[in-house]
Order: sequence, then structure tokens, then C-alpha cells
Amino acid sequence: MKNSLQKIISASAKGNTFDALGDNLVAALANHIAFDRLNIGLLDLNRYQFEDVYVFGRNVDGRERGHLRTLKNTVVEAGVRSGGGYFFGTSETDEWLKHFPNFGPVLKSGIRSMLSVPVTANDKIIAALVFAARDPKAYTTDSLKLATAAAEIITPKIKSLRLNMNY
Repeated sequence: MKNSLQKIISASAKGNTFDALGDNLVAALANHIAFDRLNIGLLDLNRYQFEDVYVFGRNVDGRERGHLRTLKNTVVEAGVRSGGGYFFGTSETDEWLKHFPNFGPVLKSGIRSMLSVPVTANDKIIAALVFAARDPKAYTTDSLKLATAAAEIITPKIKSLRLNMNY
């Protein structure tokens, strides 16, 4: 894990835009955590919304960079509520829709497991790092630990890039 953390530190240092940060994370994490899709989303908890600022991999209809959607009934919301991240996976469509009723497009894209960790700065959740995979058993507690470590490492960069977006 030490080697992967060093790669994440390097990825964060070289990420001067959300695209560069995301691409660097994809390269740093590709052999350490399973994903067919990775996205970074900025959160607006006052509006209860999530905006994709970086998207890599398997496309979900209607979801691309700049897409704004509600947090309600999402894996991101579950990650935010948990405070430390959340993962879910099943090949059973009914189980997905029972937990996340708005996930028809995600299921249609072939995604069967997701992992979301909040990015927190100054005790405020500002973003989420979200992994998605076709394998319904892609994520474990170890995956969650690595994703959480990645989120902690990239927090200063996310905070800086987010601030620069606003000006």
C-alpha cells in the first residue's frame, strides 16, 4: 500500500487541473483498486447536488463532465452519510433499485458495484471520489481504505482547484 500511496501523492502534486488530477489518479490507482469508471464530483450540500468535474471510463447515459444531479438516493449520499465512505455491489438489479431507486442508467451501463468516499476540507465535505465497476464484488474494506487514503491525499488539491473554479 505504501507504493500506491506514493503514486497518489505524486498524482496529486502533478494535477494542476481536474483533468490532470483525474488522469493521474487513474494511472496511480489502476493496479491497486478495481474500476471501470472513476469520477470526481464537487458537492454542494446546501443544494444537495453533485457535479462531475472529472469522468473517466465506462459511460453512463447522461453523465459526463459538468453533469449536475441530486445526491438523493445515491452511493455518494451513502458515502457522505457514513462520513467515511461506502461501497455497494450486487448483480441483482432489484437489490440495486431497492437501495438506489434512481440508478436505472447506471445499471443499464453495466455497472454492478460502486465505492464513494467523501473529500473533506475544514470539516466540510467538498467533493467525492467515486469508483464504479462491472464486477459486483469489486470492492472490499481494503478498497475502501485505499480510496479513503487517496481522498485524504488529494484534498488540498481539490480544495485549490475548486477555489480556482469559482474565480
